[in-house]
Amino acid sequence: MRSSCPSKARNHVLLESEPAWRQFIEALNDFLPAGPPSRLDILTARENEVLELLARGLDNEAIAKQLGSSPKTVRNQVSTIFSKLEVKSRVTSGHDGTVGRCPPFPQ
Repeated sequence: MRSSCPSKARNHVLLESEPAWRQFIEALNDFLPAGPPSRLDILTARENEVLELLARGLDNEAIAKQLGSSPKTVRNQVSTIFSKLEVKSRVTSGHDGTVGRCPPFPQ
């Protein structure tokens, strides 16, 4: 059976710059099965904030200053984060802040 579409439209590749791109990505994300839960889901919102700053290379004092808490509180939060993520040091915690994250498709 022949399509009534012009031949140039049959093999169209959708580009990010086209208006239908966002709709395509949304439909694709709805179609694909949900991935495994992120390891970061086990962290509290505050622990995620600490991890983000930790991943940027800040030390406990700098994190405490930025978050308005004490260095001892940050030290305890870092220990809790490491325990939850089963890592032993700042090096293995993910310097890029993406421990356990999978980036979504671009929108």
